[in-house]
Amino acid sequence: KKYLRLTSAPDPRTVRPEPLLKQAIDRVRGRLIEFGDERGQEQYIYLWEQMKSVRQDLTVQRIRNDFTVGVYEMHARICLEYDDQAELKQCQAQLQQLYEEGLGSREGQREFLAYSLLYNVGKQADNNVADL
Repeated sequence: KKYLRLTSAPDPRTVRPEPLLKQAIDRVRGRLIEFGDERGQEQYIYLWEQMKSVRQDLTVQRIRNDFTVGVYEMHARICLEYDDQAELKQCQAQLQQLYEEGLGSREGQREFLAYSLLYNVGKQADNNVADL
């Protein structure tokens, strides 16, 4: 389903339960594979809408488990691939909270800590160049 920003209480009839969210993520994975090397705006908009919609359904239902972590990790990787730093920061902030709750794997925690470190090193390098 398309992502729509909630401006009121969600309609329970439109919120997908976790088993349907898992199917939605499987479809997104399939489409990502179908895209192959095609990495344009159209593909990213589709992926962004689908991932945001799944994340919203998880949030509305207060689902916080390893599946939730997997969704945020997948979305963060997509953001990296399409260079969407703003959305990546949102994913990383949520992942940090989920990891602090003891969710997710050690491997995932290390992977996203490394991304965060590299991002900050890159930002510092940009700041240093700007200061010249």
